[in-house]
Amino acid sequence: MIINIFSSVVSVNGNSKMKICWDNLNKLYYDNNLLCLKDKHNNSYHFIDECITCFKSFIGGLDSKYCSVSCVHKGKLKSKEHRENMSKARKGIIFTKEHLDNMSKAMLGEKNPFYGKTHSKKTRKIISLANKNKILSPKTIKKIVKKTTMNKIDYKKKHPFFYEIEEIRNNPNKLGIQVRCRNHNCKNSKEQNGWFTPTKIQLAERIRVLEHSGFDGNYFYCCNKCKRECPMFHLGSGRTKKELYTSAEYQTFRQQVLKREDYLCEYCEEKANTVHHIRPQKLEPFFSLDPDFGVSCCMKCHYKYGHKDECGTGIIANKECL
Repeated sequence: MIINIFSSVVSVNGNSKMKICWDNLNKLYYDNNLLCLKDKHNNSYHFIDECITCFKSFIGGLDSKYCSVSCVHKGKLKSKEHRENMSKARKGIIFTKEHLDNMSKAMLGEKNPFYGKTHSKKTRKIISLANKNKILSPKTIKKIVKKTTMNKIDYKKKHPFFYEIEEIRNNPNKLGIQVRCRNHNCKNSKEQNGWFTPTKIQLAERIRVLEHSGFDGNYFYCCNKCKRECPMFHLGSGRTKKELYTSAEYQTFRQQVLKREDYLCEYCEEKANTVHHIRPQKLEPFFSLDPDFGVSCCMKCHYKYGHKDECGTGIIANKECL
């Protein structure tokens, strides 16, 4: 009955965008004498043609000007005192997990009022000034660290090549990962079954070299002493290579090997970007620039097939040239 009356009024007004809560409408009944809707408390409701804020029809009191609370406060600035009172009233309220999940779902995707929008340059400047010299609480800092710190699974998804090359594990004492020191004499090395926590710069530089530069380097060292004493550090720095050949000579050798195999990896037949020496340069430097002893390969196969067993970089580093 109510729905039929509502439909007839809408058709008369010619407005199909009337604001109404159907749950509330079902609680009302039509008074034939007063020609209006009423609730159980005997409050009367009429069809109002237009809200002065959104200009849509709605059902409300006879003198109602606004269709909802949001239209009442739309465009109005709250005083500082009013905002402080609102903040105090909500302080200490603890929401249940279910309530928080519902709030999160209600703001996902296109439901979020800021969806597809960006802050203006002026707004970004205001936010920047507001956050300047702001001291965060230990609890807030802990939340930020937890959100931005990656674990072992995150590195596997985001940096798969780095994950395959380096042996890593989740830090048992705090957030983040741990790696092994490249110096085999260090207690934190793989040979001594040790681990240490690298800095963010160390991680970023190691990933950059492996995944973007196409070369090996920037190994993990737990301290400067381990770096200075490690033979691999001096080998990777190029001091030994400069004694064997110049950079131009090596590039000529590299291009010869890659061109010979049409720039394809000899192991997996994917695109090749490096050359592996069949005879280790440190042990047999005479064959360093001989294309017959060079293998065209990709970085993944270079580590998988080239640097293993007796040709492992850690083992070669401990041997002396004959």
